[in-house]
Amino acid sequence: PRLVEAIHFGMTWIRDLLLIRIGAPASFVVNTDLIDILKTSAQHYSAEELLAMHDEMANGLMLVDSDTNINRNLVADVMFLRLREKLSQNAVRSNGPSAGKG
Repeated sequence: PRLVEAIHFGMTWIRDLLLIRIGAPASFVVNTDLIDILKTSAQHYSAEELLAMHDEMANGLMLVDSDTNINRNLVADVMFLRLREKLSQNAVRSNGPSAGKG
C-alpha cells in the first residue's frame, strides 16, 4: 500500500507539472502550496516528457496494484530506473553533454 501511495503522489506531482507546462489555470493544480516549486520545475520538461513519465508511473501502478503474481519491488525498481533515465536524458539535453559526468 505504501508503494501505491508513493506512485499516486508521483503521478499527481507530474500531473501538476504538466498542467503548469501547458498553461492550465492554477486552480487545476493539486499541490497549490508548492506552486512556485512546480512552476520552476515545469520549465525543465516538455509536455511530451512529462506525459512519458506519467505513463511510466501509470504502467507501474497498474502492475503493482493488480492481483497478478508479480514481484512488486522489482516492478518499482524498474519503474524508478526508467524515470531516472528519462530525467537524466533531460539533464544532458538541458545542460549540455557534460551534464551528469563527474
